[in-house]
Amino acid sequence: MNRNARFEKGSGVYTCDFCGKKTRETGCGESSVHLCVYCYELGGIENSRDDGELTQEEFEAEKAALQTRFGVNKERDARRTASITAGV
Repeated sequence: MNRNARFEKGSGVYTCDFCGKKTRETGCGESSVHLCVYCYELGGIENSRDDGELTQEEFEAEKAALQTRFGVNKERDARRTASITAGV
């Protein structure tokens, strides 16, 4: 299987502003905000939680599912959390 099958043809590589992963646009619109698709998707569920659409438990379950789906390890998630906390 082609590892880059999710990338948009002709898109440039950039570094995710939150977790530091080198990535490209995958078709979800994440490059416009300089995020990898994981951070972009996680931001969406964080917004849903903050808007009261998800409970904390539902948020944690969806976050765990995203981590599994995108193969995110604890170190990468910790970098993302640290950058948000620092106000990046």
